[in-house]
Amino acid sequence: MSLVNLETLKSSVTEGNVAQEQLEALRKLLVVVLAKGARADLNADSDEVNTIIQVVRDFTGLELDAATVRAEAIAQSRESSSRPISKLSSALSHEHKVLVVLALKEVLLADQQVISSEIDYFNVVASALRVSFADTAGLLED
Repeated sequence: MSLVNLETLKSSVTEGNVAQEQLEALRKLLVVVLAKGARADLNADSDEVNTIIQVVRDFTGLELDAATVRAEAIAQSRESSSRPISKLSSALSHEHKVLVVLALKEVLLADQQVISSEIDYFNVVASALRVSFADTAGLLED
């Protein structure tokens, strides 16, 4: 078993090693998951919004603005099902699903505090993506 190299995963996306269809699916999934994650504590604060903007840019090259992130956070807060997450992730590799979960972790930690609703949401996302505890710890089988 080896540790997930987050930089390697990110570079596989940003350096064009991913089909356009997969890149679009990853972008959509990141925005949906991260925006809803920012609202999991009922407050999408500026640290979380800025982290989402940075993560999406770093992971996919997509430029977002704060208004777009906040609008998506509000829209996603109305969605109670994890079905959209599962559907959007169907075109992605397992490694890219792990990337989404690790990105969510960055967003949830952006405001330096994690509450139970954020933990619950993290677990829902990991489950919907079929990402294991080992995956979230950064362990991948060789």
